Amino acid sequence: MNALKVDVNRVLELLRDERYEIQWDDCWDTLKYLDVTYKAYLSLFLEALQFETSFARLYAMEALTKIGLSSAELTEAFLPMLKDADYEVQLKALKWIGSHNDRSPKIRTALRSLLMVSNCALYLKFKAALILFSGRRAFPE
Repeated sequence: MNALKVDVNRVLELLRDERYEIQWDDCWDTLKYLDVTYKAYLSLFLEALQFETSFARLYAMEALTKIGLSSAELTEAFLPMLKDADYEVQLKALKWIGSHNDRSPKIRTALRSLLMVSNCALYLKFKAALILFSGRRAFPE
């Protein structure tokens, strides 16, 4: 049972607006209370992946991993995040994809696309290549 009932709407509202940046750490702390009982908020978390602030997108990604989605559902949600403008968001998506052994054509295409992006960080390109060309996980648990 949750020790605290998280007001997901309020948390996402705060994370969406940079004027409330001082409260973002408190919002991040609510992640520890999220579990499968928050699966009803799935559409809100998926919508938050499109928010302007990277902190909101990172929160949504972390929340999605906690509410009991399947690996395939998470991979589907995180694939577009490989194209995100924020390095931390790209890294989190790449870590998720790299920590699972799904080598579907869709994932291979997304990883190849990441390798072709000229302004992509070298570390991300290296990890994408490692995932793409090796049979091992690039980010061991």
